[in-house]
Amino acid sequence: MQKLNDVLPVEPEFTQAERKAYVAEVLGDPQHDQPFHTEDWMPPRPVPTEDYTWFKVRVKDIKAALQPKKNKSAPGPDGIRYVVFKNCPALLPYLSHLYARFIALRVFPDSCKYGAISLLFKAPPASKPSNFRPICLANTIGKVFMSMFTLSLTKWAKSSGVINTTWQKGFMPGMPGCVEHASRGVGALRDAKSSGRSLSAVMIDLANAFGSTPHAGILFALHWSSLPLSIQELIQDFYASLRVVI
Repeated sequence: MQKLNDVLPVEPEFTQAERKAYVAEVLGDPQHDQPFHTEDWMPPRPVPTEDYTWFKVRVKDIKAALQPKKNKSAPGPDGIRYVVFKNCPALLPYLSHLYARFIALRVFPDSCKYGAISLLFKAPPASKPSNFRPICLANTIGKVFMSMFTLSLTKWAKSSGVINTTWQKGFMPGMPGCVEHASRGVGALRDAKSSGRSLSAVMIDLANAFGSTPHAGILFALHWSSLPLSIQELIQDFYASLRVVI
């Protein structure tokens, strides 16, 4: 039987000022002015076996990016859902031209750097801000471009050797990392049991892993991976003027 909280949304029982302070704490970047430097513990900088080339923004590529998107996904502030572009293919050539301008000018339009924050209830009491998960709903046009951009970067990072998939399993398309890790864990347990040995494991759960990543660290990773300056400038423009409404 479904719980009432799974059916009806729970409204926060704290002030708008407390909402803003909580979101700023979770998603803010207090170190945005501090440069990110190479540390001794970092592995050697990878040397890509091939240069990155910008992905194509043809209509068929946009269709491919839209295909796995859920029609009922919540829209951003502009109210446009993925299904609009799926059912109106006449709009896609305009999107293709728009995305080509993103790349040529190395900037995102302001509408793609704007989002609405929704607070999703996790557990009582509703008077405690940390019992809500902030979810940012961005405009669909920017999300589709980012999907194409991310897939392009991931393919290049794998094929050029920048990412080593023998240890990087998460966020790799077509990489059943959970299954592989579970199989290895079961194998280790069986081996320890059959040989009468002890087994130690360390599991790390990073609190607010995505929200706590400094923007300077992201830009450093792009530079460290030897990506073209044009990409670095485009992503820097994106993070330089993000705006959200709560």
